Amino acid sequence: MATIDEILTEKAPAERPLTVQLGNGKTTTLLFRALSRQRWNALIEACPATNEQQQAFLDAQLSQGIPPTRCQRLRWNEVTFSPAAIAACCVDPAGVTLAQATEWWTSDRWSDDELTKVIAGIIAVNESSGTAEWGKGSAATHASGTSSPPPTTTASPSANGGRGRKTTKTPRSRTSDT
Repeated sequence: MATIDEILTEKAPAERPLTVQLGNGKTTTLLFRALSRQRWNALIEACPATNEQQQAFLDAQLSQGIPPTRCQRLRWNEVTFSPAAIAACCVDPAGVTLAQATEWWTSDRWSDDELTKVIAGIIAVNESSGTAEWGKGSAATHASGTSSPPPTTTASPSANGGRGRKTTKTPRSRTSDT
């Protein structure tokens, strides 16, 4: 078992690879590394959705029959956040600048699906469990005496205008009548 000093000094950030087809049968693997929680939150805060984006997102939800009390807000401005997240998290190739990431994000060579996979991977490496896993016997026991796994947080690429939302799910307890 690790000491607290090892936990504080040796924990490596989570990483997520993404294999990309370059053409002529060539592929490459990009590598994205998680930011610290503070840096990730600062990145989100630095790229707020505009009032117009928020209104369009609200209108889209309402047009789908979602009650106003259940409507969500965008977490960020996709136009500014996505390139900033690529530049901040891409470690291979190393040294991707914001200008390069913006060119990448607006390139005609990348489909919407491919770009969604890039940003979804970045969200996942920063907001999913990554390298911290609940082990055997770690289920939470409730006052009722039933057990269930702890709540999980997942990144869903469908809530931010097609890219990125964080949801928390609490699994239901399974009990038997025996």
